[in-house]
Amino acid sequence: MLIDSRRKRVVCAVESKLWRSEDHARTKGRLPCVRDQFLYLSPFQSTSMNFNSAIWFLTGAMLLYVIRRYTTAKKTSVAQRTILVTGASSGIGREIAKQLAARGASLILVARRLELLEEVCRDCQRLGAPSVVPCTVDLTSDHAPVAMLNAIQKCSVDGNLFMAFFNAGLGGISPLDSCDMSGTMQMARNLMEVNYFANVRAVHQLLPRMCQTGRLVFVSSVSGVITTPNRTLYCASKFALQGFCNALRTELRSTHRRIGVTVACPGLVRTEFHEKVLTNGTVSPKRDDKGFMSSEECARQIVEAAVMQQDELIMTWSAWLGYLVRPLFPRLVDDLAARKAAASVKH
Repeated sequence: MLIDSRRKRVVCAVESKLWRSEDHARTKGRLPCVRDQFLYLSPFQSTSMNFNSAIWFLTGAMLLYVIRRYTTAKKTSVAQRTILVTGASSGIGREIAKQLAARGASLILVARRLELLEEVCRDCQRLGAPSVVPCTVDLTSDHAPVAMLNAIQKCSVDGNLFMAFFNAGLGGISPLDSCDMSGTMQMARNLMEVNYFANVRAVHQLLPRMCQTGRLVFVSSVSGVITTPNRTLYCASKFALQGFCNALRTELRSTHRRIGVTVACPGLVRTEFHEKVLTNGTVSPKRDDKGFMSSEECARQIVEAAVMQQDELIMTWSAWLGYLVRPLFPRLVDDLAARKAAASVKH
């Protein structure tokens, strides 16, 4: 006990001398106070250091994931495979069908307008599609899935579907309180019926016919990940589709089914889609194509994402950055998105 007490006194004396010498050196401007740097580090400073370390770690992990994901992914061949495309009579759907035909896929093209659909079928046959089956049907009708199943039987040898591109959609630009309740609810129902319920109905019927290594591809919008004013109802329909796709993907994985789900989110694309947008007369989309992506380039990226087995494709850098940053700075991202959206409409 005596030795221990002497040892404690010696240690205390040495520590006291070290602190005094350090204080003396610090007052002379020769040494920063070690206690201020380490012993009295505030909890906020410690948290900040941990937060910065976490940010660097997550950034490195994301970069590693991206490198591994896109350098090791196997490219799927669609040659001689049966693929269904909705909204194939014009715009993005037409270009998707033509690019799949050039890759040697057998196609089932779904649309309402027979004349335009037959023209697309002829183009696909010239591009090398072994088989092209038109399916003229309104996707919002209850018998639409039955018509698509019958088309699959005609086109596919084994009656199975390898891929399905759900491209049909409807746009809407209108302030929420710009018309009466009945008009607002009617627009909301129309948008949800085309952009969400029609896809749910089709997937429910087509899923048993999908190959075990097949893929469902949904053409959504950047409005499904970033909200903008004057498109409240449209954003709601696309957010519903986005949630459906993400949940379906995890559901199929949890049941050990190898059917993949790809959701593509294009921005402004140069098609007739903007000419058929639902409006109430107060606002409408601008007709100039400044900053618009071509439908050919948009379709190319979507098809490439599907054959590369990519889960999600956000097709503009601004939307991609906003998607990542918004959890940290929601008001900043919303303000920037509102400015960009305001430039695409006219009052």
